[in-house]
Amino acid sequence: MEEKTVWEEQARRGRNHAVLLVDMLAETFRKKLVSESFGIDFDPTAFRQMDGARHFSASELQAWADALNEKELRGEGFLLESYLEFEKALDAFRAQADALAREAWGNADNASLAQALESWADSYESTNGYAYGYTILNRFYPEGIKAAVAAREPDVVKQNAFLKVLLNADKFSETRLEQESLLGIAIAAKQSESGFEDARVKEMLSDHAAKFRHLGFYYFYRKPFSEKDFEGRAKHLLDEGLEKKTGELELQKGVEHDSKRIMDSLGFSESERLKVKTFKQVAFTVNYYDESVSYCVCKCLPLFNEIAARLGISYAQLVELRVEEITQALSQGFVSDSLKKEALERYEDSALVLEHGEIKVLVDGELQKYYLLQKPSEESYSHLTEFKGQPASPGKARGTVKILSSAMELAKVLKGDVLVAAATVPAFVPAMERAVAIVTDEGGLLSHAAIVSRELGVPCVVGTKIATKALKDGDLVEVDATNGLVRKIVL
Repeated sequence: MEEKTVWEEQARRGRNHAVLLVDMLAETFRKKLVSESFGIDFDPTAFRQMDGARHFSASELQAWADALNEKELRGEGFLLESYLEFEKALDAFRAQADALAREAWGNADNASLAQALESWADSYESTNGYAYGYTILNRFYPEGIKAAVAAREPDVVKQNAFLKVLLNADKFSETRLEQESLLGIAIAAKQSESGFEDARVKEMLSDHAAKFRHLGFYYFYRKPFSEKDFEGRAKHLLDEGLEKKTGELELQKGVEHDSKRIMDSLGFSESERLKVKTFKQVAFTVNYYDESVSYCVCKCLPLFNEIAARLGISYAQLVELRVEEITQALSQGFVSDSLKKEALERYEDSALVLEHGEIKVLVDGELQKYYLLQKPSEESYSHLTEFKGQPASPGKARGTVKILSSAMELAKVLKGDVLVAAATVPAFVPAMERAVAIVTDEGGLLSHAAIVSRELGVPCVVGTKIATKALKDGDLVEVDATNGLVRKIVL
């Protein structure tokens, strides 16, 4: 009798990822690419997406953490080298997407389309061997750095100030580079009598959109940011005052120097300095992964749209199919009516489960039966007036809660609001810039919310587990991100 899997939620984003994406994740694990990537004796055998969340076997998550920790203890520098290799794999993935984007897919036969999709999937899967490593490292790696600071500085406020710098990446994320470019556009518009109608400003906006439009994507969902989107954010910078954003970006430029100064003043050992350097590389690469997948999807839209058109289905249906379903359909020249119908059902809701070496996609009645067995009952936390999470970026702020369940809701976050979400992704950045504080259900110090909030200088509390359930839109809250506390304010 097969042992029953005890599942543990590892990531939640409000709704399911496209089946095409999760299928490639599942294939990554089935092909044992985690052990190949990290050089450890471990590969997860149980993985699923259900009800908007990704889960692994609880026991395997612990085994994964143990394997990474043991290898790092045996040979210092292993994790740094692994994440430098991860960065190279992402660079290669981007280069392949650039090459595919140069092809004229309308002239290609079905076999060539299938081959292109399979090569894209293989390249993506080669990066996925590293992808969930950061969630595992969140379990133990930051604690060594925090302990090193606490051992030398007893004051909690000063500890957090030091950690904000030490845990900030030295390399600039695309999000950070995009903000600097946007600031340049806002300054140029302010200096011109014609403002955003100036020919040079328009050209800058066009170049900016060409370089960063993919940040509007959320993997296979949403659409590229437009010049109008970027112009709106540049105007927001003018309204807010350019000095504030200029100051934030200048502080970011000094992170590497400030980190060295702090470590020197605290008397960090070489091994402690290596931990900080490793953390910074992991933090950078975690962001770069999200940005790179969106980049590669955006670049290859002509390929995906041509495949969809060739098979007589919509893009939305295409990305709800598994890779092998698409290549088989290209081979036979059509998608069956039943699979077309199921693709639409998958878009509404589905579960993809890798277990015992087999990948299954569940919909409709089969999905409901699975939910009855696996979906936990919802607990109510609305009665709570205070709850705690992990301080990710220090500071204190008050504001009105706006809960984001997807990137489609960015406009509801206004200047001075508290952004609350299960987690944040690169497409959330325009709203994060307007927020006075950020609170998430999941994540640790290597999560997107933690990394970007430190770059923005916005107070942030992560890993509360219950923020989206304890709060609702319109609640007034105080976020004490120095101590990891979120309090409702009753007037």
